[in-house]
Amino acid sequence: MEPITTPADATAVMSARGVVKRFGDVRVLNGISMDVRAREVVVMVGPSGSGKTTFLRCLNHLEQIDEGEILIHGLPVGYRPRRSGSDQPVSARPVEERPKVVAERRRNIGFVFQRFNLFPHLTALDNVAVAPMKVLGMPKAEAREQSQALLARVGLEHKASSRPSALSGGQQQRVAIARALAMKPELMLFDEPTSALDPEMVGEVIAVMKELVDDGMTMIVVTHEMGFARSAADRLVMFDQGAVLEEGPPEKLMTDPAHERTRAFLRRIDEGD
Repeated sequence: MEPITTPADATAVMSARGVVKRFGDVRVLNGISMDVRAREVVVMVGPSGSGKTTFLRCLNHLEQIDEGEILIHGLPVGYRPRRSGSDQPVSARPVEERPKVVAERRRNIGFVFQRFNLFPHLTALDNVAVAPMKVLGMPKAEAREQSQALLARVGLEHKASSRPSALSGGQQQRVAIARALAMKPELMLFDEPTSALDPEMVGEVIAVMKELVDDGMTMIVVTHEMGFARSAADRLVMFDQGAVLEEGPPEKLMTDPAHERTRAFLRRIDEGD
C-alpha cells in the first residue's frame, strides 16, 4: 500500500486520503486526497474517464477502494476486501470496517444518480418513503408525512400519486433528490444530475440544488453546468487521469487556471462539446 502522508482534517465531514481504485489492470484513481467541510459545496469537473464518478461511488462505498482511506467525521466509511490467499477471518476485521457498520455510516451520505433509478412500480410518494421505512424503521404514517413534505420542498407535492412513467425527466430527478433527502444525510453526492435531461428541464433541477446550497447542505457535485459551479460552488476541482490536477475558487479556476489541460477542457465546455 502507498503511504498516506497527509493527515485527515479533523473538522471535515469527508476526508479521502491516498484513494486508489483499480478495475483489473487499469488504475482509475491514482491516490486522491480531499477534504470537504460542513456546508461546503465542491464541484468536480474533468473529461469523461477522468475518475470523477468512480470517486463519488467510492465515497459511498458503492465501489471498494484498493488503497487509502475514506472517513466521514473521522470514521471509516469503507473497507478493503481481504487479499487473495489471506487466511485472516472476516471477524478479525476491525469492527469499524465490518460491512454492517459501513452500511450504517453510508446512511449519512445521499446519492443522486445520473439516471434517477426510481422504482417504476411505486408512486413518487412511496419512492421517497420506502428507504426511511425499510432502513430506519420509520413508521409508515411518519414516513409518508415526511415524504409529502419533501416532495413539496422540490415542488412536486401535486405529483405524489404519480408513478415515474408519468413524470418528466426533470420531475423524476427532483423525486430522486427528495428520496436522498429522506435519509437526512449530512453529505449529498450528485453524479451529473442534469446530463440525462432535455435542456428545458435542466433549470428546474438546478433550482432545487441551489435551494439545498442556500439551506447549508454539504455537497459534492459532478457536473458540466458551469453556471451552477460559478454561482454555487465554494471550490472547483479539476480531475484528469484519475488524479486532482488543480483546485480552487470557481472564478479563479474558470478565468485563470494553472494548467493548459484545464484551459483546454474549459474551452470545450464553453464551445458546447
